[in-house]
Amino acid sequence: MFKNIAQILGQKKKQVEKRLKRKQYEDQAQPVFQGGNLHYDLVEKVSAIGFGGIGAIHSLVRKLRLDRAINQSIPLLKTHVP
Repeated sequence: MFKNIAQILGQKKKQVEKRLKRKQYEDQAQPVFQGGNLHYDLVEKVSAIGFGGIGAIHSLVRKLRLDRAINQSIPLLKTHVP
């Protein structure tokens, strides 16, 4: 019975190591996170979620071209590592 548990634990350990092994990704030609079409609705709701500001900030960053300045300044963010 201990062999079975040891085998199972060994297999699980190998699976975790395989999943965490670093992969070499090619440089991305375009940003991984791209802005899409954002639509905001104003309605008379009492409850809502507060995540609409993320899209607004992303649009502001793109309009001010801050994303280009950040990409030029920080080469770390040019590598896609999920």
